[in-house]
Amino acid sequence: MEVFDIFSDGFNILKKQPGIALPMLVMYVAVFFCALLAVVGFGAVLLLIHAAMPLSFGAVLAELPAIAVAAIIFVLVIVAASAFIEAMYISMAAQGKRGRVSLSKAYDVAKKTFVRLFLLDITKVLILLAVLSALGAVFFFTVFQGMSSSAGFIAGLAFLFIIGIIAAAALYLSLFQSSVVLVMEGKGVWESIDRSIEICKARFFTLLLFVVIFAALAVVFSVIMDIIDLMPLIGFIIGIILNVFFGAWAVMLPTLFYLQYGTGGKAGRARRRRKM
Repeated sequence: MEVFDIFSDGFNILKKQPGIALPMLVMYVAVFFCALLAVVGFGAVLLLIHAAMPLSFGAVLAELPAIAVAAIIFVLVIVAASAFIEAMYISMAAQGKRGRVSLSKAYDVAKKTFVRLFLLDITKVLILLAVLSALGAVFFFTVFQGMSSSAGFIAGLAFLFIIGIIAAAALYLSLFQSSVVLVMEGKGVWESIDRSIEICKARFFTLLLFVVIFAALAVVFSVIMDIIDLMPLIGFIIGIILNVFFGAWAVMLPTLFYLQYGTGGKAGRARRRRKM
C-alpha cells in the first residue's frame, strides 16, 4: 500500500543522512534551556517579592500581569522557533525525496517562510480557540436544558464529547497540509488553509488512514520510551537520542504525504523545484 511508503521514505532519508536530525536536537536543547530559564526567572521574581515583603497571595497576584506577559513572550518564542524548524524539515523532506539534503538550503528556505508559517500557527490556535468556545457554548446551553435531571446532564456531556471528537478530527485533518502547502507552494496563510482543505477533501480516507497509522506508531514509540525510562542514566541518554530522531522523522511525514498525494499544476511544481 502506497501510504506505508511515506513512513519508510522518512526512515530512509534519516538513514542516509542522520545529520539532518541536528536541527531537532537544537530545538530540544533550546526548549529545555528556555523552560529552565523561565522556571529560574519565576523563582527569582518570587524571591524578590519575598525579600521586599512577606510572601502572600496578594503579593503574587500583583505580579501576575508581568508573569503573564513573560509567559506569552516565552510561548511566542517557542512557536516561532518551532515554525523555523518545521520549515527546515519541510524543505529537507522534499530534498531527501529527490536526493541528498542540504541543511544550508533548508535554512535559507526557513528564513524566507518561517514568519508566514508562524502566523499560520497562530491562526490555527485562534481557529482552535473559536471551535472550543463554540463547543463551550453548546455545553453551557445543553447543561441548562438538562439541569432538571441527571440523565439530561449525562446526555449533554455525551453529546458534547461526540461533537468535540468529530470537530477536533475534522479540524486536524483539514489543516494537516497547511504548513507544507505554505512552504512548498509559497502561498499565504488563508490560501494555505484553503489548499489544505482541498487536499483533505480529495484524499480524505487516505489521510485518515495515514493519521491512524501514525497515531498507532506514536503509541508504540511511547510504550518503548516508558520501558527505556525505567533504566537509569543510560535510559535518559537513549531516550533523548530516540526522541530527536523520532521527532525529525515525524515532522517530515506531512511533506512526504503531500509529495505522494498532494495535487498541483505544472507551475506549482516548477515553483517548488526552484524553492526547494
